[in-house]
Amino acid sequence: MAKREKILVIVALLAAVYGLFQVMRPQPRIPSAGSASATRGDSSEILQRIATELRKQDLTESEAAMLARATASWGEDPFVGKKLVPLGEVSRLEPDSAKDLDYTGYISSGTRKLAIINGLEYVVGDRLVTGGFILRSISPDAVILESTGAPGTVTLPFAEE
Repeated sequence: MAKREKILVIVALLAAVYGLFQVMRPQPRIPSAGSASATRGDSSEILQRIATELRKQDLTESEAAMLARATASWGEDPFVGKKLVPLGEVSRLEPDSAKDLDYTGYISSGTRKLAIINGLEYVVGDRLVTGGFILRSISPDAVILESTGAPGTVTLPFAEE
């Protein structure tokens, strides 16, 4: 047997021994979702400790408002019961059917504003996928839509669920 063949056999044997060792050794225990370390109470406690520490800091008005919103209790999960529809399956609406549109979300980050209409995100100037409208203005209370088929605008109020 040549030196090269001996080296290959030794490497193969070492790999086999290592594989057996990996299979035979006890596996570390991973906590389950119902264990004490994975409960909601722990995350709520951590959030409260962080909020307490942040309140001790000199916060700006907007930071204080964000902290208040982050620590406030949610009435319900905003994602439960929402049906997400892929873009290809969205039905087309007639331009005058603004009654079928729901303005359900507002996001503002610096100078950028997003409106969530029928579960899709839009910025000013976007054409709505579900109808003949162009988004012209976004505010926390309402959006203004311009009809592409007829002159005039439609004000769509924010619909809290």
